[in-house]
Amino acid sequence: STSSSSQAYFCEFVNNANNTVKLFVKNVTDPVGEFWEKKALEQTGGIDEPGGLKTELVITLGIAWVICYFCIWKGVKWTGKVVYFTALFPYFLLTILFIRGVTLDGASQGLEYYLKPDFSRLQDSSVWIDAATQIFFSYGLGL
Repeated sequence: STSSSSQAYFCEFVNNANNTVKLFVKNVTDPVGEFWEKKALEQTGGIDEPGGLKTELVITLGIAWVICYFCIWKGVKWTGKVVYFTALFPYFLLTILFIRGVTLDGASQGLEYYLKPDFSRLQDSSVWIDAATQIFFSYGLGL
């Protein structure tokens, strides 16, 4: 199946010999779109080609159902204990990841860069374009 995200681009760049090179590139695909269409969704040519089951998704769904069964198996009293675990475990993991991140080389420079912003960059339009792009991708509209 052909990807609907294929596009054509005109590229111009300067190579190592300081020569300007002009290229017309056709059928360039967006990496994000290619990942979703080819890998994650495995889109077929049309509705008449349903495709097959993805083994990793079937296994994951089975594991989710088994976990749900065991959460409900002992009743409401035991389910409350499961809720305590599922509510607190992410904070435990975040604490471990924070400690790991702070102990990496260059972490203090990264924290300083994050906590002392360069306000002169707010006048650059590319910063605002990047921010809008991030918002659209966060909402899932950028695909």
